[in-house]
Amino acid sequence: MTGKAVPFAPDGRRNLEHAAGLAESRIAAHMVRGSAWMTLSRWMVRSIGLISTLVLARILSPADFGVIAMAMLVVAFIEVVAESGQGMALVRLRDPTPAHYDAAWTLQILLGVLLAAMITAAAPYAARFFSDERIAAVIHVLALRAFLNGFISTGIAQYRINLRYDRLFRYFVYSKLASFVIGVGLAVILQNYWALAVAMVGEKVVAVAASFRMHPYRPRLSLEKMGEIWGFSAWVLVQAMADYLARQIDAFWIGRLGTSEALGNYKVAEDMATAPTYALTMPMAFALFPIYAHLADARETLRRTALQGVASAALVAGLLGVGIASTAAEFVGVVLGPQWAMAAPLVVWHALTGIGTALTNNIATVLQVAGSARLAAALGWIRTGLLAVVLSAAALEFSDGDLETIAAARTATVILVTLSYLGVLGRTLGVPAGAVAGALWRPVLAAGVMALAIHQAAPLLTGWPPADLLAKAIVGTAAYAATLFAAWWLSGRPETVEREVARLLLRTLARR
Repeated sequence: MTGKAVPFAPDGRRNLEHAAGLAESRIAAHMVRGSAWMTLSRWMVRSIGLISTLVLARILSPADFGVIAMAMLVVAFIEVVAESGQGMALVRLRDPTPAHYDAAWTLQILLGVLLAAMITAAAPYAARFFSDERIAAVIHVLALRAFLNGFISTGIAQYRINLRYDRLFRYFVYSKLASFVIGVGLAVILQNYWALAVAMVGEKVVAVAASFRMHPYRPRLSLEKMGEIWGFSAWVLVQAMADYLARQIDAFWIGRLGTSEALGNYKVAEDMATAPTYALTMPMAFALFPIYAHLADARETLRRTALQGVASAALVAGLLGVGIASTAAEFVGVVLGPQWAMAAPLVVWHALTGIGTALTNNIATVLQVAGSARLAAALGWIRTGLLAVVLSAAALEFSDGDLETIAAARTATVILVTLSYLGVLGRTLGVPAGAVAGALWRPVLAAGVMALAIHQAAPLLTGWPPADLLAKAIVGTAAYAATLFAAWWLSGRPETVEREVARLLLRTLARR
């Protein structure tokens, strides 16, 4: 393959002007638009995955799913190394050249080959650990996922640089749809777990093909700019490993000291409590990264935009996190059913933890763009170490079956870590503590008022969980929105995400 000596902009333009000329009203608009596209993408992918599971569950047995689940425990642990951020390195560069794209692609391939070899080597040990020889063969097939992932064209990163999230949406959804079609088709034919394994590999085949079909650039093997790409990617990898371990520490202790039922309650509560928050704030961080990168040389604009980004994450996370925590009993009753009642107290703590995690993820994105990728990685490992110490101490209480102690310890630690991240953000960008507080006080106040309003909604409750959840959701959302926009109005209606949301609402009402 030969690389094209062009700046890879098929539409002939960038969607963002240079940092010095970018109006803050447009930054807010891009933030909302990009977040909306990536949120829609994530929900579409999740929806396709859910439909696929429901369909396949009618064809395959629980044992078939169990074989794949056990194999993926090994594969996913090793594949975390693939989160080394070659695409992020390209987005972060001011004017990436073809040599940068080629080096990123080369690094992807090298990592893919290495990971595939590691996964293959782990297969016999996994089979012995789980006492199931089928797992070794499945892992050998799934190793192809890591290998194929390395060949995805780095030209796709250009869509992120140009904020063409509509094209990224198609790219992600096409890959997931392919997995669905392949999986269901093979399940009908094979009637066993191989349908799931081959579908997961097929998704990567389509991802590679789609990346070359959707973007004209053809990368080639090159080491010319490898140092620049790896210099950033290495620290993203270090941070990704820390994030992975931080997510698993409490599960490790519960699995080690408790029962499968205890771990099931804990993990399901965590997933249910944090999934809505992460589903909205993670795409937001993804969409903000290229905006921050465009502003890297305009420090004053970057400061204001970074604070606006953190405030936006707090706005969404506060609404969902505090909302779910305040309606935990009804939320669990409706979503999971009465057999999961023991998970309700855990949902409270996990939902609050999700708020802190959403903020730290956004702050880490700012630090990576601001030339502090090493600092972001160091903070990630400090967080992991602190969680390891605190959760290990909390696990000593687990002999009494007190899952809530571990969940509460995690929440307290994450809140402390979040405050430290905010302090580091202020020092890195030269932003006073008062300015950081000024960016966050509106969503914090709105979340507090919402929690109080839901607590005072007791006279409206009927004792039927669906009706009670709906009543609390209406009261809480109304209180949150009213407080947030009242505070924004009293603040002089600054150019923030609230202003952009207000504009969208006014346009929608005007059309009607």
